Parts: sequence; C-alpha cells; structure tokens
Amino acid sequence: MLVIDTNLIVRYLTGDHPEQSPKARALIDREDVFVCTTVLLATEWVLHSAYGYTPSQIGTALTAFAGLPQVTLEDAP
Repeated sequence: MLVIDTNLIVRYLTGDHPEQSPKARALIDREDVFVCTTVLLATEWVLHSAYGYTPSQIGTALTAFAGLPQVTLEDAP
C-alpha cells in the first residue's frame, strides 16, 4: 500500500496538469493507497483556495475519491 500526498489527490481530482495528472490517475487507479487525515484537510484547502471549488464541490469530489475501492483513509468515519 502506498501513502500518497495532497499533490497526487489534487492532480487526480482536477486533471489540471497535462503530464502529472494522467500519472497520478494511473497510479491511484492501479495501486492501493493510504491517505492521512492531514492530507485530506490540505486537499480541501487547495481545492478551495487555489481552484475555487465550493464547499459542495469539495464534498462531492472528496466523497467520490474516498469511496474508491483502492483508497484507505486514516480515519474513515
């Protein structure tokens, strides 16, 4: 299981980088990954402050990401 950081999740969710985003998507789609709570919090901050996501969009994106079968959260509840 790989431990991933905010950068990978942001690239996965936003698809904003032509080279890095497909690599992040491929990695997360094929590997079991572990996400620390602090990484989720940082991802929320980046999506809001840098990408202008609304709270609803952030909730939808993170819920979908957390629901992927290969994603394990540090504190899922």
